[in-house]
Amino acid sequence: MTSTSIIPISEINFNAIISKGWEVFKKYWPTLLGYTVLIIVAHLLMSGIGAMIDQESAGLSLLFQLISGIVSLLVGMAYIYVLILAAEGKTITLETVFSRSHRIVSYLLGNILLTIVLMVGFILLIVPGIYFSIKYTFVPYLLIHKNIGVFESFSMSAKMTKGRKWQLFLYTLGFVGINIIGLLVLGVGLLITVPVSSLAFVVLYLSLVQTGEGDAATTEIPVQTNEAGTVSTETPPQTQL
Repeated sequence: MTSTSIIPISEINFNAIISKGWEVFKKYWPTLLGYTVLIIVAHLLMSGIGAMIDQESAGLSLLFQLISGIVSLLVGMAYIYVLILAAEGKTITLETVFSRSHRIVSYLLGNILLTIVLMVGFILLIVPGIYFSIKYTFVPYLLIHKNIGVFESFSMSAKMTKGRKWQLFLYTLGFVGINIIGLLVLGVGLLITVPVSSLAFVVLYLSLVQTGEGDAATTEIPVQTNEAGTVSTETPPQTQL
């Protein structure tokens, strides 16, 4: 299915992606707010349980931290995929939201590598850190959305951001500004500004990844027909990292 939120490269600008983000939010706001509240509640619950366990047993506390980390990864992946599904105009169900859970190992390894790269960049100087954070900003999204490996996701993000780093940096500042406004409205405004700005970023991601910015990034599921003439879009599972 072709995304309804794709913006042609020549028409990409901050107002355009924010407008698209707002359009998607208006259509999916009950689902998006529901998942946002669910994530907040889950985080508070895990933090509360963790605090109580810390007082009981060091071994049990370590085990809970491990479980909590895995749950946090899955929830974070699910939320990103919710945003992608919404921006693509697709139906959002619990089954589809967690359908990318099998990518957790690649997602974890990708985020660990990304953290190392950013740490090195910021240790050297602030500017290299900012440069790398923009260059590889789409890595987590690619690892969830596409069936590609960790190193391929870094390469693809680099292609998608080539020649656009200053533009993306300004967009990031714009997102921060919008959420500061949401925070000033008694903090309640964040329930709107966070999903809208997040959707705007996903719209930007989809626009760049699906407009021919790299053959690997735009890999489509091949359409085949079986002997009965039924259309099939199934592809064998990929386990590459």
